[in-house]
Amino acid sequence: NSNGTEDSIDIANGDSNDCNGNTIPDECESIAEVPMTTIEIASGLDTPVGVFGDPTDASRMFVLEQNSGQIKIIENGLVLGTPFLNISGLISFGGERGLLGMAFHPDYASNGYFFLNYTNTSGNTVIARYTVSGNPNVADAGSAVIIKTINQDFSNHNGGNIAFGPDGMLYVGMGDGGSGDDPNNRAQNLSSLLGKMLRLDVDGGAPYIPGDNPFGNEIWDYGLRNPWRFSFDRLTGDLYIADVGQDAREEVDFEPAGSLGGINYGWDCREGLIATPTSSGGYGCVASDPTLTDPIFDVAHSGDPIHPGFICSIIGGYVYRGCAMPGLQGTYFYGDYCGNWIFSLRYDGSTITDRVNRTAELGSISSPVAFGEDADGELYIVSTAGSVYKIVPDTGIVCGNNIVETGEECDDGNTTPGDGCDQNCQFEGVCGDGNLDGGEGCDDGNTTPGDGCDENCQVETADDCQNAPPITDGVHEYSTVGATTDGPANASCTVSGDGGQTYHDIWYEYTAECSGTLTISTCDTVNYDSDLVIYDNTDCGNLSFLACNDDGAGCGGFSSLLTAPVVAGNSYLIRVGGWNDGDQGNGTISISNDGGPCSVCGNGVVESGEECDPPDGVTCDANCQDIVCEDIVFEDDFENGNAAGWDLYGPGSTASTGDGVIGDPVGTSNGGDQAQPEDAFAGTGCMFTGQNPGGSIGTDDIDGGVVYLESPTIDLSGETEADLSFVRWYYLRDLGADSGDFYVAEVSDNNGSSWVELESIDNQSDANSWTARSFDLESFISLTSTVKFRFGAADGSSAGSIVELAIDNVSVTAPCGLDADCNSNGIEDADEIAGGSAADCNSNDVPDECDIQGPTSSDCDGGPVGVPAGGQAILTNICSGCHGPTGMGGGSLPGPNIRNRSRVFIWNKLLPPTNHPGGAHPEFTQQDFANIEAFLSDTGGRGRPDLIPDECQSLSDCDGQNGSDGCDLEAGLQDDLDFDGIPDDCAVCATTFGDGDEDCDIDLADYLLMQQCFTGDIGSGTPVYATGCVCFDTDGDGDVDVNDYGAYEAMVGPDGQIAGCQTP
Repeated sequence: NSNGTEDSIDIANGDSNDCNGNTIPDECESIAEVPMTTIEIASGLDTPVGVFGDPTDASRMFVLEQNSGQIKIIENGLVLGTPFLNISGLISFGGERGLLGMAFHPDYASNGYFFLNYTNTSGNTVIARYTVSGNPNVADAGSAVIIKTINQDFSNHNGGNIAFGPDGMLYVGMGDGGSGDDPNNRAQNLSSLLGKMLRLDVDGGAPYIPGDNPFGNEIWDYGLRNPWRFSFDRLTGDLYIADVGQDAREEVDFEPAGSLGGINYGWDCREGLIATPTSSGGYGCVASDPTLTDPIFDVAHSGDPIHPGFICSIIGGYVYRGCAMPGLQGTYFYGDYCGNWIFSLRYDGSTITDRVNRTAELGSISSPVAFGEDADGELYIVSTAGSVYKIVPDTGIVCGNNIVETGEECDDGNTTPGDGCDQNCQFEGVCGDGNLDGGEGCDDGNTTPGDGCDENCQVETADDCQNAPPITDGVHEYSTVGATTDGPANASCTVSGDGGQTYHDIWYEYTAECSGTLTISTCDTVNYDSDLVIYDNTDCGNLSFLACNDDGAGCGGFSSLLTAPVVAGNSYLIRVGGWNDGDQGNGTISISNDGGPCSVCGNGVVESGEECDPPDGVTCDANCQDIVCEDIVFEDDFENGNAAGWDLYGPGSTASTGDGVIGDPVGTSNGGDQAQPEDAFAGTGCMFTGQNPGGSIGTDDIDGGVVYLESPTIDLSGETEADLSFVRWYYLRDLGADSGDFYVAEVSDNNGSSWVELESIDNQSDANSWTARSFDLESFISLTSTVKFRFGAADGSSAGSIVELAIDNVSVTAPCGLDADCNSNGIEDADEIAGGSAADCNSNDVPDECDIQGPTSSDCDGGPVGVPAGGQAILTNICSGCHGPTGMGGGSLPGPNIRNRSRVFIWNKLLPPTNHPGGAHPEFTQQDFANIEAFLSDTGGRGRPDLIPDECQSLSDCDGQNGSDGCDLEAGLQDDLDFDGIPDDCAVCATTFGDGDEDCDIDLADYLLMQQCFTGDIGSGTPVYATGCVCFDTDGDGDVDVNDYGAYEAMVGPDGQIAGCQTP
């Protein structure tokens, strides 16, 4: 492919596919297509709208049920009975609302994060992060972190798809807000997140905006109508967006990998390649605008030869990168929901080829709503009728016809797995018997996970470098049977027959607890010809080779042993494989480090069990653990009654019964259900509804309206983030429930004048159990001094539903703030002063560098000596527009004369915060300010800052008044016409008007000073004189210049004045 990288390395690194295993990248070969078909892998689902591959296991797929709010797992052709997650209480559904999108974090194997896109009970889009529990088949329902909540205008055009790009950012497709014709002009408005492709840095903090987004907000691209499904080509990183059209066209948009974003795809002034037929012209764009980006493909709703019949709602798919049908490599699949069509095309970045209607060969699939991709790159189709299909090669063999045909191991007349013959007519062998049966990826003779072959006889995630599990010192069982070859060949490691390749490799990540020599061995403990490689980093895309071995000295059976130096705290990748293609097997690997024992807190090296080193008492404690500080701003476990001051029948409450109570709950039951809890979540007390706890279920619950349990006011001013956590018990049983029955949690930043919803549950709920909830308050409100939150529950039905609410363990926490940190360096002032890194000469507990900024101290002396030429350059290049090149004012935007200004004056004007019309200049250094001063005052100046408070020094104060000489001059309390830093009142000569420089002699220097009393252009011929200065035009030529000096000197009388002239 002429990309400058050897083919074998391209293949090993995943930059090219080699499906047929001939060491030639597939893109360099002409591989014929094979017929294809689909097989149904799941049915009976409730309105499925998406299927997503487990990034760690190609045998597992996750299905989203739009209306039930559940995620189901399909594993080896079986739908597991327990949902992976159920968020039914959080969503609104129907039409285009519900649970819509899912994406796994690129590091899902290690952090367990996945992300969802759903419409909440208010109909708005929510992007949330969840975490898998210790059971890989069950998510932690209480782990939700809300990343974004985006208001929607209408119920349709919610977009819904989310996906991680090759840059690790989360992309979110947002529709234009709904209705028709984008009535609120969202798609072209860069102040709205609707009608956009968003790009979020979910590994950063709120608001999760990457620094290189083109508009400085969440928006990456814009001008989209409803990008229901989009995808990234897993090999190239190119982005394909299928944007659902309105009345005329459907389109596929394209963005190449490496794009800087900011693309405008043209809606709502354009639909596909034509002007929008029903649009009034769009918002800020016209259809003929050449800056709009055309789709790579569009089709009319009436169809074309490839798309016969009615088309109305395009469904975006994926570029095929699997190996089951290598001839389809690089083919983009898409469909149409209305016409039940499936199509494909190829696009090379400039030209579309091979447009094919695949509907007939893939079979009849009703209402295709989404495509899916598994970890191997194979593709799936989702039907809202309740099924998921996999696209597979059509071998002509019919599994399930009770005839064992070529390629089948069995055929029992059905395609139901779990009966000994699976859905592909392969034997379902016994996992752990040591025989590699159909459907097994490995079989090492046991069902013990953690040895490379898991309890289901599937190769564990160690098969991929990116998913390398941790390994420690000791002896570990492993298996490479069924593992792929995904690591690079290394010419310096000639352990195998083709220049350093290690076949059927598995990977482990080793972190050295101690510095020493690491020994890795399969010596005499494996049943195949093994290879070992170690790398001294963990970047799978840029591996750094350290050592390798094929046949270890003294080891039999071609087994291996290697040694390598390791450094405490560093992480390494260990690669275990075979000498040649086909060499794979089972055994044990031993890891030992001769540097142990180690881990000494205080030695400056972060070792095993340590989070930091050395201890500093600020960020690292005495046990070498990170000091994680979180202030509890408010908490109540309700063990001390209503000490916190809750309003138990808060403003807005209307119920006739069910006031709030704080105390020990006494359970009530309803038809076998637990209505009011028997016990608090923790301890003995909680807050709950019911005037007579433990009394009649029908008369002591909430009746006749709503009850609000409102918190006291909480001061969160000055905080940048805050979390509200609580556990709730909500019970609603339908005895005629209507829309007036609900639970809601709300927060206010204005003492309850208005409220923002955190969560709500409408109508019937069987959630009669304690549920933990947590919310980032800064995502909902401003953090003010008047924050409140409340919990409400209502019985609005005339038939009298049973409604109970209980709350426990309420807390508001915020990251610890520093007591005082005047210079914002992250270290408290007191710690800096105590540690000697900050001076405090006046012992006022404020670092001197902050003191001198005022108002408690001044700094009018010292500092670097100015260089006039440097100041002149700044005036000429930056300031001349207002102050002229010499600082005397003028310029194209006239500003004041700034001659005779000190550096402190200039500093205070130009450093933020500032009211300087020309803006702040925080890039100026102290030397810059000194240079400006030197130029303006010719001979240096007064008021030089030295960052030491003046009260800590002995400074000249010649007049004995006010402050030091420098501060007197700075404040304008003294004059210094000769710029010697000494107030004129203290000069050695009698002050005269003629002796302006106070050198006891009237000369040309005095005249040059005298010129400064003119405020106009001296050389203009029509000078503007300051009051009393007109008589200095001693030769009467209408201009004041050096020719006037002689007459001036002769006319100066004993009093220092020219007759008839005032002293200015």
